[in-house]
Amino acid sequence: MLLSELKDKDLDFIVNTVAPEFKNKEQLKRFINEDPDFRHGLVGSDKMFEKVFSDPEILVKISPALYFEILLRKALNDLERLSYTYEKVGSYKIAVFDVSDVVEFLSDENVLLYLAHLLSSFTRIEKYTLWIKTGKNIWKRINFTDMDVEALKKMAQMIEEEYRFGIYKRIADACLFILGVFPEHLKESFETEEEGKKFYKLAGDYLSSETELANVFWQLSEKFNLAKKPLNFISENYLRWKKHQIFGLN
Repeated sequence: MLLSELKDKDLDFIVNTVAPEFKNKEQLKRFINEDPDFRHGLVGSDKMFEKVFSDPEILVKISPALYFEILLRKALNDLERLSYTYEKVGSYKIAVFDVSDVVEFLSDENVLLYLAHLLSSFTRIEKYTLWIKTGKNIWKRINFTDMDVEALKKMAQMIEEEYRFGIYKRIADACLFILGVFPEHLKESFETEEEGKKFYKLAGDYLSSETELANVFWQLSEKFNLAKKPLNFISENYLRWKKHQIFGLN
């Protein structure tokens, strides 16, 4: 399973939250890491969600990856009880009867865990400085972050293809993150969605077709609109008043 193993700190938190009286805690931790259904039952429980949702200092106690895994599993459980999702068209929201497709997509354990790690990667935005030669003995300094899609695209063009995988992945992740968590920051979403699809496909094609990660990238490319729905859901329902603080965006 992709990106599946939890850190000891996270395992301790899960066990102490949902099964504090369980005697053989090491056995329980092993089950959590080895059995996806067992893990979903514990990490996706209402008790776990209530614990992290009510604690303003939760990200000091557990990893961001576990935090977002809990939210995504809660979203999966909540979406299963709904009949439709929403999409924004101009200043209006319209109901779209695609919730069964969204649930099926998010039920893929590799997809869910990838999205959790994607979200966690944006809790810390990296800043970079790039010097570009613009003339004889003339250099221009460019400052950018790893959320700056246009700057990342320019960087990808400047390096050899064999080194582009990480940039392809980050461009696609940034497109999905913005559309999923901060759609209100976009005036036009179509171009961002098309860029996300394109760069997830490039990232998937870069890897061997036998790898689980390549399959996740191809799914994200082909079903990008479904991929943003769980992120929209947690942004709207669980993170509305917290997301700027969590992700450090203004």
